[in-house]
Amino acid sequence: AKTVTFWGQANQSVTMTWNDLSAECVQPDPVVETRPSTSAPSIPAGMKCACMVDQQSTAINPNCPVIVYKGKTFWAFSYIDNRMSMGIVAYDASGKVCTTWEKPGARYVYKITVDNTAKTVTFWGQANQSVTMTWAELSM
Repeated sequence: AKTVTFWGQANQSVTMTWNDLSAECVQPDPVVETRPSTSAPSIPAGMKCACMVDQQSTAINPNCPVIVYKGKTFWAFSYIDNRMSMGIVAYDASGKVCTTWEKPGARYVYKITVDNTAKTVTFWGQANQSVTMTWAELSM
């Protein structure tokens, strides 16, 4: 019958089909974590890890905000040539680069926020400028 029955207290049971058991898990929302800047995986050519303490400071923060989502970790790097863009880089669990985006409009990340309603992630940088990506974009 391709079913599994789970028996519990008072001889109560729940029976599920194999299809029910193999259904994909619901993906949790993106999570913001803090990582030491020294733990950044291999940084693509032309980019640098330069996280700031806050939007006004020029002080480098030894810790960087990152996004963890769907088995990947997303770092927001700045460019060596100082352009007003962030290099958003997705890494897999082994530290291999999966995808890279150049997002103009901000540099020197200091915080990341997640909007669960709009399903967006915003990377905040120097002078409180920001770039926003959708969860769908991060899933590519």
